[in-house]
Amino acid sequence: MKSIIVVGAGKLGKRWIDYILKENDWEIKGIVEISDEIRNEMKQKYPKIPLYKNIEEVEEKVDGCLIVTPPENHIEIAKKAILKGINILCEKPLTLNYDEIEEILRIVEKNNVIFLVNQNQRSISQLKVMREFIKSGKIGKISYVSLYFSRFMRTYDWREEISQPVLYDMSIHHFDDLRYVLQKELKKVKFCHSFNPSYSFYKGDASFSAVLEFEEDIIINYYATWIGNGKQTDWTGDWIIEGQNGSLHLIDGKVFYVKREENWNLNVEYLFVPKEEFADSLLWTLDKFKKAIEGKFDEEVLGITIKENVKSLKILQECDEFLKKGGNYGKIKN
Repeated sequence: MKSIIVVGAGKLGKRWIDYILKENDWEIKGIVEISDEIRNEMKQKYPKIPLYKNIEEVEEKVDGCLIVTPPENHIEIAKKAILKGINILCEKPLTLNYDEIEEILRIVEKNNVIFLVNQNQRSISQLKVMREFIKSGKIGKISYVSLYFSRFMRTYDWREEISQPVLYDMSIHHFDDLRYVLQKELKKVKFCHSFNPSYSFYKGDASFSAVLEFEEDIIINYYATWIGNGKQTDWTGDWIIEGQNGSLHLIDGKVFYVKREENWNLNVEYLFVPKEEFADSLLWTLDKFKKAIEGKFDEEVLGITIKENVKSLKILQECDEFLKKGGNYGKIKN
């Protein structure tokens, strides 16, 4: 059994805690929460779990530290845990202070600890199917990808207060998904725009669009919104991948390949999507963390290490900087 402390017991932190407590492979050795109100709530709900106000108070040796706080606190908490010799599992995004990236990479390497970032959408079967289909070469050279994401997302937390809620908290998933599925890296951010509809309850921009160029001249047209009042996409969004021999689609959870025959008729092939391995994608990430601690670094574990994750974070950083240079950034509604 592996031992873990959880830092942050907000809405997502509570979800993590409930899942970990149901797992036979893990034991929660402590919950760190700065809010007195939430700590009291945790005391009532989990009377046997030690509670702390900050990570410095934790003296017991544990295998892992799960960080589920707002992004601005991730690196500071991680550094303190690493100095205690504790392995890290951190919620995404890793950080929004991009100057911290090189320092934390050095600290992780120097202290020889495991550091994973929760990019749990890599567990989604549809994305795995598309990745393997592309690897097969059947689609040929890829030229264009459309990724459209639309949800009506009410969070009632810090996300509704920040300047770029959908970019910072959701697009980081999609940027990682693109790298994972295409097995290519960002070459250039060609265009970005963010905006906030007049009817939005977000103070910052709840909608974001970008044109990205990946390796091998793949152009990506991306749009995401958390104020979508129409048809709701899955969390992966809807995809169209245009290739030399046909197009690969992910729409409403279905993956299918469309090829134009010599007689100009379209042939549609629906691809088998296996059942998810885990009941929830957080359990997938927890399993990868356990494997990493045990020294079992398969392709899935390596894909969410901090060294790999900073490549996805780099896309977010470049989009963020593009918006800031554009001068139409950070408008917070009163």
